[in-house]
Amino acid sequence: MYEVRGMTTFVSRMNPYMTEFRGARALVRRTVWLNDQHGPAFDAIGELLDQADVKREGMAATSFDVALGKFNGSHHQVNPYEALVDLATALEAILAGGEKENEGLTLRLRNRAAAVLAIDGDPARAIFGDVGLLYGLRSKLVHGGQIKESDLRRELDKISTMPDGEAANRYGVAIGYAVDRMRDLVRRAILARVCLAATPDPLWPFTGGGSVDAELSDDETRGRWRASWHDRLAALGIEAASQRPRAAVDFLTPPERETPDSVEAQRPEG
Repeated sequence: MYEVRGMTTFVSRMNPYMTEFRGARALVRRTVWLNDQHGPAFDAIGELLDQADVKREGMAATSFDVALGKFNGSHHQVNPYEALVDLATALEAILAGGEKENEGLTLRLRNRAAAVLAIDGDPARAIFGDVGLLYGLRSKLVHGGQIKESDLRRELDKISTMPDGEAANRYGVAIGYAVDRMRDLVRRAILARVCLAATPDPLWPFTGGGSVDAELSDDETRGRWRASWHDRLAALGIEAASQRPRAAVDFLTPPERETPDSVEAQRPEG
């Protein structure tokens, strides 16, 4: 797996360079076939991130930058446990970063993720449970706690996106599904925060603001916040980014190749 980066202008100060993800083991994957129709979506997301109202003056680090860094770094980890630690840290940074109160942190993360990220295909109860399981595993790994493989296997089986069948029974594949679930939650949490913190009328700014948990205790407010960040992505033509992706598969499952007809059917009219 690799990524190519470079300037988008004809004349640039640097040549393109390629980064290889040598350590990543794709035991669980989700194949996506890209074409030139997807270019505007990437541009829209890039612009959305660039416009994030993050105060960096006088700061050694910001929770927003930590979240993005850990999310990106999780793709480089050889060890899936390290990827889970990176992603759990990213979730904490984007949903609770900058706050001085650490008491009840896990519960706050579970409540906030469930309140903001819930959709028809991914209910609040499932998100609440999954964040608790995955963040709890992160705490044991970070603090040097021991956990038996049999105990971990039972915990992984409780994750809402863990499939049934022979593939998920393989221990390494099950860990891969856990990483995949956490990565999707972090991805959506980052997009939600960027949209909710956007000017001119931020609902959840990166700095300052009122009590988030008090705001989210109200049903009407939760619905308004969810609708707000979904609508902003829809206005940019990337509403699908707010949704859960299609189910991941294990590495032995052949990819479903798109036919010319299926690709054409995905293209917007005009």
